Amino acid sequence: MRQGTPARAIAVPGLDGAVLATGVAFLFVYLVGLGLAASAPLRHGMSGALADAVKAGLHHPDAARLATAALDLSGYLGLTLLQPFTLIAAFTLVEIWLAGPPASWPGTLRSLLFRAVQTVVNTAVMLGFARLFSLGIHGPLINLQPPQGASLLLTALASAVLVVLAVVLQDLAFYWSHRLQHRYKLLWRFHAVHHSIEHLDAPNNYIHPVDHALPMVFAGAIGAVIGLNYTEFLILTALWVIHDHFIHSRAPLHLGRLRALVVDNRYHHFHHSRNAAHFNMNFAAYFTLWDRIFGTCHIPADDEMPRTGIDGTAPAPSLWRYLTARLGPDEDSKRP
Repeated sequence: MRQGTPARAIAVPGLDGAVLATGVAFLFVYLVGLGLAASAPLRHGMSGALADAVKAGLHHPDAARLATAALDLSGYLGLTLLQPFTLIAAFTLVEIWLAGPPASWPGTLRSLLFRAVQTVVNTAVMLGFARLFSLGIHGPLINLQPPQGASLLLTALASAVLVVLAVVLQDLAFYWSHRLQHRYKLLWRFHAVHHSIEHLDAPNNYIHPVDHALPMVFAGAIGAVIGLNYTEFLILTALWVIHDHFIHSRAPLHLGRLRALVVDNRYHHFHHSRNAAHFNMNFAAYFTLWDRIFGTCHIPADDEMPRTGIDGTAPAPSLWRYLTARLGPDEDSKRP
């Protein structure tokens, strides 16, 4: 927890922290899943309209077509930012309630600006990757979808199996891409943008767009190989977004003993520790399994929340230095 700010006790008769945190996580999954499902058709339609408007504007540029393209673009960007920022707002309210206000409101607002830019760039990159995968892979390499006309129960079970398989494979891919980001200096330069954050929490949690590219390629390849449909992709995205905010949250909500199996915020904050003795530990995002197998696992205690950041390196002070991955004052961080 943040030094100098005592966490508020969670007084829920008959419920320990693990059960409460699990219930909150499932509630977020349900609500965000509903939001994604409700807005996805609108976003899909707006992306098509935007593409048509841009094409028309390029072929026959005039004020009316350019205005239409600008309006479509602003609406699409608004929907793109609405989902993650709604979740950030929810987690921020929980953090303020249970652990007090952020260490710095100006720093939080700067972080939200970085997060907005990251979201927009990553969305564009993801659409580009999806297009490349659709051109290079015609249909899944491993078809696990039930045949057309299958019962609703069989279809639901097949979707559940596919999502679980995708989560496990995605976690393995993330684990190794994460280790590469720590090992190679070029990748570390962009990954250090995330590790430089000194007061890690739900709103103060951003990465460099380049840093997201490698995990995104792995995730796209997994989806193309096992053939996720659109609904399954939305569920997978909802799980990823919610869990990512949870493991970076400073709120005193955690998984207790379940931390030995599933990554929570205590487990992941240890990965961000600025103590050199803690480096190169706890790389996994979902399950501790991969850290256990490859010898990088440390199970922290419920109250073990080390100081985060990189000694000698400050977070990016401006949008330009964030985009160029130029941190200060020591831009050549010694952390591996």
